[in-house]
Amino acid sequence: LTLTTTSLDGEDEIVWLDDVEDVGQTSWNEALTAVAYVELGRNDAQLVMLQEGEDAVDVGDEFAEIDLVRFLPDGETVWVVARVDENDDEEGLYLNAAGDPLLEEDSIRLVGQSDDGENVLIVTDNGRELALFVYNVDSETVTEVVEEDIIEDVFYVAEDRLLAIAGSGDRWKILSANPDGTEPIELFDDNDFTINSSYWLPEANKLVVQLADEDELTSLFVTSLETEDGYFLLEQWDSIRLLAASEDALIFQAREDRGDDWRLYSIPLE
Repeated sequence: LTLTTTSLDGEDEIVWLDDVEDVGQTSWNEALTAVAYVELGRNDAQLVMLQEGEDAVDVGDEFAEIDLVRFLPDGETVWVVARVDENDDEEGLYLNAAGDPLLEEDSIRLVGQSDDGENVLIVTDNGRELALFVYNVDSETVTEVVEEDIIEDVFYVAEDRLLAIAGSGDRWKILSANPDGTEPIELFDDNDFTINSSYWLPEANKLVVQLADEDELTSLFVTSLETEDGYFLLEQWDSIRLLAASEDALIFQAREDRGDDWRLYSIPLE
């Protein structure tokens, strides 16, 4: 493997790896001042770190397999998802490839992080259920947010709330939590609907959720993020297409009943 970074004008070039053999996963930090890669031996895998202008250094322990390498937002710490023994049923999540695993499960995925980089989102799969965890970089703690058959979507809104859409069988829920995953609140939990989509309205500080029932009729559910105060804005329309929102109203195109003409509507959010 050869790995090179270069400025857009082609003037500044750094060759990090030059035709190196037996290289597995690679990663680099956002500032492009460090590169991490896996050196593959006959029966082992070793994490190696390269700092700009310095020699390569082995980091952490040897593993039978290292399946994932990613830098944390601090640009210095590195995640690895690895197996100590190739016959292990579970893989572990390690910081800098050392110490006890933060998590152990059949499958571990890093799915995102907060805008400030302080919290990292992790989804695990044990073959029966998925679980969402948040790792807080400052406190070095791992918090479980939800465990369900399906985790449809996870994202941060308004810079200070985490939202997760998850389901188990015919029952779907929307949860809100602090950025570090603590104090989750169920904003929606119902087995009569499936969740088609959700829209964060910063102008109104509200979340709008588009739902479908067993007859494929559409309803709109509105909620804030920090309290269980949700309500149905519209129920059992044939079809709704959200277009825009103001601080106090929602604009949408819709047919109330099948066969109706499409019309343009406005409705107060309260």
